[in-house]
Amino acid sequence: MKPETMTASRPGEVTGVAALLARDDLARDEKIAILRQWELDLREGMVAEEENMQVTVAAPVALDEVLDALRTLGAESEFHDVTTKHG
Repeated sequence: MKPETMTASRPGEVTGVAALLARDDLARDEKIAILRQWELDLREGMVAEEENMQVTVAAPVALDEVLDALRTLGAESEFHDVTTKHG
């Protein structure tokens, strides 16, 4: 399954970080790819909101949760936990 097609808002799919980590049908690399996509989506949403742009879907997970989950899986953020939203 492609990470960009698996979103937290799709019915019947993963609804949060804990649910994603608990999935047995996904490999570690797939979970990491999904988490990295969520991280990117969250960061872009934060930037859009800051620029007074309309955010189409409220995020069901927090950036801190995503970053913690990546660390749990032994992975790092592609943004290396930078202090700016886009890296």
